[in-house]
Amino acid sequence: METFESAVRFVLENNGCTFIRQGEGDYDIWYCRPSKKYIAVDHSVKSRRHANIIMRLSGVNHQL
Repeated sequence: METFESAVRFVLENNGCTFIRQGEGDYDIWYCRPSKKYIAVDHSVKSRRHANIIMRLSGVNHQL
């Protein structure tokens, strides 16, 4: 099964988002300058829909 985790991390890093710390469970906490918000990113992003929701929450104008 294809996962989108590495693609999500790559896009976030290249669009002004910064990894802050590991969260509880299977999540990492990121700060996204475009949206000025902290978001939680799952370690196993298994669907394109989930990856695109993360992009929208982060304020990054990108679709996977």
